[in-house]
Amino acid sequence: MKKETYIGIDPGTNTGVAVWCSEHKRFDAIMSGKIHILLDEVYVYHFLKQAQGHKVFIFCENPNTWVPMRGRMSQKEFDSRKKGAGSVMRDFAIWKDFCEDHDMEFVPKSIRGTKKKVDAAFFKKLTGWQKRTSKDSRDAAMMVFKM
Repeated sequence: MKKETYIGIDPGTNTGVAVWCSEHKRFDAIMSGKIHILLDEVYVYHFLKQAQGHKVFIFCENPNTWVPMRGRMSQKEFDSRKKGAGSVMRDFAIWKDFCEDHDMEFVPKSIRGTKKKVDAAFFKKLTGWQKRTSKDSRDAAMMVFKM
């Protein structure tokens, strides 16, 4: 039986993290919060899963793959998203450095082809996860769901 754990990260002001266990075909955790707290959470999950014999992969949304949809939004909204992208790129770099410093398998993930921005009701129906989620934690979860 394949013993792999996939951790999805949606970087940003409110970072989303999801932990998918391929052995049990379920999420072990879905959460969101501040980056400095979630760095510790990811480290602990990585350590515990490795101790259980799992190969652990950290998938992080790569903001360098974003394609602006200028025609679909106002100039003000476009400028706001462009400004926010800089902080997400910084957070992406922090996650990358953190994983490299701790010998974690870091995989930049393109958001193209990933189901994003699903609402809570659809997410519960799709995944079976009944606990409360944020849009950021659902985005992280969709990156690694059913891997």
